[in-house]
Amino acid sequence: MSAYLLCLSISGGIPLFTRKNGDLKSIPFPLLASLNGVAMFGQSHDITLLSTMTRECRLLWRDYHNSIRLIIVVPLDSVTDFHIHRLLDNIFQCLVLH
Repeated sequence: MSAYLLCLSISGGIPLFTRKNGDLKSIPFPLLASLNGVAMFGQSHDITLLSTMTRECRLLWRDYHNSIRLIIVVPLDSVTDFHIHRLLDNIFQCLVLH
């Protein structure tokens, strides 16, 4: 399964790290900022954006402790939203443990 993982600070939108799995190009900074901007726009209108789909991929956002936002982009033919949210929870718990 190929995927992009983005970790940003919620307050400033500063990228903490980005990771990719599979044979993918690096994600450009303007796209990273746009993905975070979508979530920030919804947050300013009291809307929590959880996931969305395009023709080729599924995007999921998850905020932790009002400080870190994890964004993951996976192909549509991969696992369900529930499993990806569980994966994001496990990634955050690994960050805390580390």
